Amino acid sequence: FVISFNKETKMDSVPPSAIKAFNSLPEPVQEKLQEFLFRAMQDPYKVPLATIPVAWALAYIPHFFKATLMVLYKRHRYNNETPREEKSEEFGRLRGFISRSRAAHQNGLEMFPFFAIAVLTAKSQKVKAPELTKLCVQYLGIRLIYTLLYIFGINKLLAALRTGAWVAMVNTVFKIFAEAL
Repeated sequence: FVISFNKETKMDSVPPSAIKAFNSLPEPVQEKLQEFLFRAMQDPYKVPLATIPVAWALAYIPHFFKATLMVLYKRHRYNNETPREEKSEEFGRLRGFISRSRAAHQNGLEMFPFFAIAVLTAKSQKVKAPELTKLCVQYLGIRLIYTLLYIFGINKLLAALRTGAWVAMVNTVFKIFAEAL
């Protein structure tokens, strides 16, 4: 099974930028993506279910960002035996990024179970797959924006935008539950 996106392919619903991005991917990645898309056409809940591990991974982006900053700052003095005992204050001008990254990671872990349960509930109640997919992708987009605003939120405006993103994220999870119940 091969999908070929070229000039002769008529794909009115796929934006040209998406086709260009797809064509720029390495061939093995294109093949895996084609397999996934084919399976998604057979099972319309494949994409919403796939957003669950993506949401979990997004919760860990701030953790790895924080860990990278900590290791680079302290080099060989980083305490990997008890890393949770490392104090943000020990990292000089990076302490704000480290503290906010830690908090963004914790928030991601706190939100993850509610999102995952909402998606699984919606699937079990046979919510229309296109609507569920839209809400799941929306959640992931907001989660990414929220994470970036949290880590780099060095002023009141960015902090306020982060709060707005959090409200939108929670609202999206409630929408998924509302569709299911």
